[in-house]
Amino acid sequence: MSSNPANKKLAKKKKDLELKPAADEKGAVPQLIPEEFRRLANRSRDMIFRYDLTTRRFVFVNNTFLEFYGIDAESGREATTKSVLLSIYPEDLDKVKKAQKKSLAPGSTGGEVEYRLIRPDGSLHWMHDQWIVITDETGNPVTIEGIVRDITDRKRVEEELKASKDFIEAVLDNMMDPLIVIDPANYTILEANKIFINAYGLDKDAVIGKHCYELTHNRSTPCSAPNDICPLAETLETGKHSTAEHIHYDSTGSKLCVEVSTTPIINKRGEIHQIIHLTRNITDRKRMEEEILEMSLRDQMTELYNRRGFITLAEQQIRAANRARRSMLLTFIDLDGLKWINDTLGHEEGDRALIDTANVLRQTFRESDIIARLGGDEFAVLSIDAADMNPEDFSKRLQENIDAGNAKETRPYKLAMSWGAAVYDPGSPLSLDELMSSADERMYAQKKAKSNRRI
Repeated sequence: MSSNPANKKLAKKKKDLELKPAADEKGAVPQLIPEEFRRLANRSRDMIFRYDLTTRRFVFVNNTFLEFYGIDAESGREATTKSVLLSIYPEDLDKVKKAQKKSLAPGSTGGEVEYRLIRPDGSLHWMHDQWIVITDETGNPVTIEGIVRDITDRKRVEEELKASKDFIEAVLDNMMDPLIVIDPANYTILEANKIFINAYGLDKDAVIGKHCYELTHNRSTPCSAPNDICPLAETLETGKHSTAEHIHYDSTGSKLCVEVSTTPIINKRGEIHQIIHLTRNITDRKRMEEEILEMSLRDQMTELYNRRGFITLAEQQIRAANRARRSMLLTFIDLDGLKWINDTLGHEEGDRALIDTANVLRQTFRESDIIARLGGDEFAVLSIDAADMNPEDFSKRLQENIDAGNAKETRPYKLAMSWGAAVYDPGSPLSLDELMSSADERMYAQKKAKSNRRI
């Protein structure tokens, strides 16, 4: 193919186009391009050019440049210059001209610009031009030498990445739960969705870079066991998803019950690169759970603790008393004559007697004491600290409150109670069942003594 005379002729013209620019109107001929530079330039995948500002002509373009613009040896230099100018996307032409003008200003050594152009085949390409300006001995610009790179693929990837980023941000910002991405090295926030940012009344720039615990826990150090188990620390330790319930604070300082979930983002080396931190507000759920629990521990009629609530709390207090070496007093109270009231006056009156009994016990005992209706006509009170309690004074106060209630009320009966008390001594610990049995025996002993006196 190289022996074909037509091909040789075309190659010679192409070489002439690259190396032998025409003389200008004054007959001046620009300096020829060194052969070594020409060979190197023609091997480049980027477009390389030299432009003479005096003649306003390209004095050198490499093969890649010619091929890109579809210029052959028959076209001439004016076609090359014209092709470049006419191929620039109309909306970007002004941007290119401004960049060129700026680069020719005194003190400038060159410039660069990104723009779109349309190739002869109609395809749209993104280009990046970078050039230097060569001046003469008086400092006037005479030549521009530069590189033009087709960055269409890069721009396409950038657009795809931006579209992907926009999509992810839209998904995150439309989530109902606050989400942040955390740097595991120092617990700083790398990314945050809109609901998290709004929860703290800050701009995104004010959130990014802060330590997560500064915002969520209003503290200067990370949360730690045993009071605050940090799911981030667990994820770092195990490399797995972790969940924990925490107390967080919003922008007003209000407490929020939240469920925190952390999930590791693993890089190609198998290392935890980042951690996703998702927060779900469970304040209402926790409040409901507490209400349900409270209802399950309360007697609906008297609003005192029921048997279940009493046993749950009493066992906790026994453990605390053992640790603190603190004595307690358990009192069993029985509403006398409840069966007679129910059978003779009706259950509505019996309910009233139970409520009145509960009110008397509230008046007699302290708020810190655990007061409960165990069922039927039986009540119990666990006095948390019995060190300062005198059983005789207590019995006197209880009877005075019963008498005061009877004096005020216009019932067809007198409210009466029997009671017995047992002391819990941590030095000789008992089980709750044993303590309740002891108080119950003393209560029935008093009830029996009352019955004997009536006989």
